[in-house]
Amino acid sequence: YPRSTISLREYYSLRERPRLGASERVPQIPVWDVLPRSSASMIVVHAVDRPSEVLTAVSGACTGNCVLITRVKYDGEGVVFGQESLQQLDILRAHEKQGSTCFLHMADWHRKADVEEDPYLHLPPELDVMCLPPELAASAPQATRVQWSSIHHQLKSMLQAFNPDFFKTHVFATGVINPAVCQNFSEICRSPSNIREFEATPTSRNGRRHTPIEIQASVEVRLWIQNLQSPPSCEKARILVFCYTNPNLAGHGAQFHAMAEALTYSLAANRTLMVDDSCPWSLSPLSPSRQGFWGHYFERISTCQDLPGLEGVLRAGEKGSASQRVLLWDSKTTQMKLQPPEHAQDWCGGEAQFTSKCVPPRFQSLGRAWWTSVLLAAVLRPNQELEDRIQAVVAQLEPTSGRPNIGIHLRQGHKYIEMPPSRPERYENQILLIAERLLKRKWNGTRETQVAQLRSRVASRAPWINIFVATEDGSALDAIQTFSQDIGAKLTVVDPSHDRPNLRVSIPMAVRAGLLDVQRENLVSLVSLFVMARSSEVFIGSFSSGWSRLVMELASAYRSRVIPHVSMDVPCQIV
Repeated sequence: YPRSTISLREYYSLRERPRLGASERVPQIPVWDVLPRSSASMIVVHAVDRPSEVLTAVSGACTGNCVLITRVKYDGEGVVFGQESLQQLDILRAHEKQGSTCFLHMADWHRKADVEEDPYLHLPPELDVMCLPPELAASAPQATRVQWSSIHHQLKSMLQAFNPDFFKTHVFATGVINPAVCQNFSEICRSPSNIREFEATPTSRNGRRHTPIEIQASVEVRLWIQNLQSPPSCEKARILVFCYTNPNLAGHGAQFHAMAEALTYSLAANRTLMVDDSCPWSLSPLSPSRQGFWGHYFERISTCQDLPGLEGVLRAGEKGSASQRVLLWDSKTTQMKLQPPEHAQDWCGGEAQFTSKCVPPRFQSLGRAWWTSVLLAAVLRPNQELEDRIQAVVAQLEPTSGRPNIGIHLRQGHKYIEMPPSRPERYENQILLIAERLLKRKWNGTRETQVAQLRSRVASRAPWINIFVATEDGSALDAIQTFSQDIGAKLTVVDPSHDRPNLRVSIPMAVRAGLLDVQRENLVSLVSLFVMARSSEVFIGSFSSGWSRLVMELASAYRSRVIPHVSMDVPCQIV
């Protein structure tokens, strides 16, 4: 800034990034104080709520020999930028047209060399983008110049070179993630080409009952699974042992769907599926009394109790595996080009590779999502302790009150690396539409007017509806809570004292870093899942999330119907 500028060298030699306490070094001044100062020599945008808005405002004031610096957040597990960061980058790309050149600068500002156990090990190195005037740009390391058309590739290469230990420990992405939000930033990054947005249909609005064919087929598949999982002799039975897949990243949605895929393979290969509960998983609360995750929360999936020895055991699909009595299904299995088992070539629609899309021929007309729902309901059987917790929350919904139940999965947190999360207002708008159908009344005018009309309509019988919410974002929950009060609804959540910090890392990583308690996170997620699947008469979710899909799949299997639903992003596959 004109009166207190420090040099670029001095700025980057500071032990820690300047914050409000260091205002005498790098003053934090309002944007409106910066704008008229055409002579600014350096502008630093840092620690503001909406950096893209501030960046837009100050970009025009940083001309000539001015240096513009801004911190850009990214996800360290996927090595990908979110929507806000992509907006910042897009502004800086346009800023280069004023004659500057932008470079990336990576640093471990948050690390403390004198602390034996670094509490920030889960955080990636911080990233600044510096847009320099020609004289400074000429002497800057050209390898760090921003490559706008391949910036995710550049970010990943830079992170691996700068901190190989972090990269090896925390980065899960083997390739470059193309998040859906890149649709709006096509000159910076690529987005998936096959994204379809949810569109309401008669089934999504009204739901539908399962057909007699679906109901009979469900009975047949459950009996098939029961017989396979209860062999006459466990010592002679052919076994497929499931070991938790992607253990450092997978949440409940991903892990349970991986188990459904393994169960499909076991049915195709005529093998009894068993869970090795000693396999590592970030969400396993290991204890002396019960081995791991499954023992804590679920009933056994097989009558066979004693796992066979696994030393030297082949993985499913490996050469010579078909003749072995015991096979292993783990993360490496899911990365293999797995061929369908013998006599199951027609399960995969003519494809040479066995994947989660494979379904027995006689059930293929019912769809993969229907098939998955039956498998999940067969293996996800809460033990008595978890069941008691589920029933306690169901009781809070007062089933005998006659109030309809709306289930909401307000997905935030780490999912942003794939799909941009929806703000609470979008969910609230859907609740207003659902209220119109339930009360057979059309709301008019502004949103505030509609809320007032609804409140007046139900004033004499509030609470008139239950809203059950699952979310990892405490601030979003507060917004929905306020809205629920405004429309005369009763809001219920599991463990309301949980502050739901909405961390920008995956829950498994946050558990490993000691930021979240694994038992508490498991219970909030699992109790919410089963309450929502059993009780919701309408479900609002984000079906890019495996957890939201679980709700619909389990609801379909438990209740023999597709419940009315709305997705904030992609369509639900159960129709």
